[in-house]
Amino acid sequence: MNITMIDRDMALDLIEQACARRGAGFTYYAARLDEAYGGGCQYLRRNIPAADEWAWSHITDGGACLLGFILVDILGIPESEIEGHEGQSIGMIFGSNGITVGDTRYVLSDQADAIFNAAQSKQDDGATWGEALAYANRSRFGGGA
Repeated sequence: MNITMIDRDMALDLIEQACARRGAGFTYYAARLDEAYGGGCQYLRRNIPAADEWAWSHITDGGACLLGFILVDILGIPESEIEGHEGQSIGMIFGSNGITVGDTRYVLSDQADAIFNAAQSKQDDGATWGEALAYANRSRFGGGA
């Protein structure tokens, strides 16, 4: 079993990969989703009601929000591992034992947890994923100015 620690640098790199794949200008409208059906941010696309035409036309991958996209579409974590964790922090999803995908167990450092939470909160405020990345970089653990 390989153990991969998601540290500060890897967390920022994963956010950069998400921006490159879905677009730094992509905006996940968590506030709009909350107003539409009281759902707020969802990690998984399948947990957004099919009646939400905007979400279903703009989100075509398994992961819906920034962290859901990183977990499912970049790291390859099965949706079943995340399914019961909607509304929980990423730290709670990983827990103390991490998440296993194939021969790799992903473990989350405290710094990565803080960076992911900073980016996710910025996204949930209506920022683009590029703005969320910049905010995470400026966060306490991101190291940017």
